[in-house]
Amino acid sequence: MIIIEKLQLGYQDSPKIASTSLFQWLHNSIYGSSYSDRMDKPNMYIHEYFRSGKCDDIRIVKNDKKSMEEYQTFFCFAITRDPIKRFISMYSNRVLHHRELSANSNNATQLKSDGLIFDPDINTLVTELEKYMAVQKSIFHHARPQLDFLGNDLTIYNSIADISEVGKVIDKIKAHWMRNGLYELVERSTVLGRAQTGGVKLGLEVLNDESFEKLLDYYRLDYECIPTVSLQVIKNEYVKASQQKAALS
Repeated sequence: MIIIEKLQLGYQDSPKIASTSLFQWLHNSIYGSSYSDRMDKPNMYIHEYFRSGKCDDIRIVKNDKKSMEEYQTFFCFAITRDPIKRFISMYSNRVLHHRELSANSNNATQLKSDGLIFDPDINTLVTELEKYMAVQKSIFHHARPQLDFLGNDLTIYNSIADISEVGKVIDKIKAHWMRNGLYELVERSTVLGRAQTGGVKLGLEVLNDESFEKLLDYYRLDYECIPTVSLQVIKNEYVKASQQKAALS
């Protein structure tokens, strides 16, 4: 978890769940200016800045109760997302938009050597997911289950919220600051922006039945353990999306 003593906060990020936007918001809250303005054309991605030890005001702490004991008065939070919708968003952004599995990608030679096709459609990616993840570390990072980031003990968090509720979490943070007399942080708090939006918007209808079932199995523990996601809800949504697709065929 990222501990920010100046803000009395703990934040655990997960890829493709508003992390870039939240890192930018947190930077503004710490320093009163944007990352790009403060660093003057930074050559380091903001995620790396926060997680690599380059930021003097950040401490990285293990996500377990013992490690978090001294931060019990901090407001610790994480944002979650339906795992399969997160995977589809990852595909749109990393594969279609950034073209990380293309013939021009940094791992093109290895992809070809392993018999993996360039720019796979989403169902091909799911079928060969383990192979693609082994070659392209960005796909591995963005497709990993959320519990890999959150940890196994979710009681360390004061708030675990769905991405649709991120605005309410910001309100809880401001209330936490008010309770602790950090009024200047509330006053200079900015509106949470949206980043990493590149890529077409895809729905559940892009998955075939085999891919949907494989992703359900791959993200099984996320569905079982994270209170803000629902296995039955995503199954119902997939059936509805499939029916609508069939009706248009």
